[in-house]
Amino acid sequence: MESVSIAAALELLSFLPGARIGNQALASLLFDDLHHCKSTGIELAVVRIVGAADDFRHMPWAKRVQLAEALDRQLINVARTKAHGRAAVAAKKAELEEALQHPTPESAQEIAIIVARSLDEIGVDRKSETRYRNEM
Repeated sequence: MESVSIAAALELLSFLPGARIGNQALASLLFDDLHHCKSTGIELAVVRIVGAADDFRHMPWAKRVQLAEALDRQLINVARTKAHGRAAVAAKKAELEEALQHPTPESAQEIAIIVARSLDEIGVDRKSETRYRNEM
């Protein structure tokens, strides 16, 4: 069985109608470290949340690393507001990460806010904002 290079696969993908392969996506695919290729449980949970959300437009795959970093910052910020001291903040962050991967009805709203803030931080457009801009 022959394999196809990443460059050849990307060139073929670029011919598909509606395919969005920008410079950032290409650089991400070609030059990201291999450890970024394997998604963590938290990243997968966020991708599922974004996919299920009606208000967010398609998030480019190349932004997944930025989203993971923004999410980590948001989790730390929330943990700092709810706990004091390094150990307590780390424990609260771990609790939030667990809630992100396995949301409960009690944690769903807080997790939704954290994910929405992370998406806003990296500049993912909301459908409602796009509609508002188009109407003006």
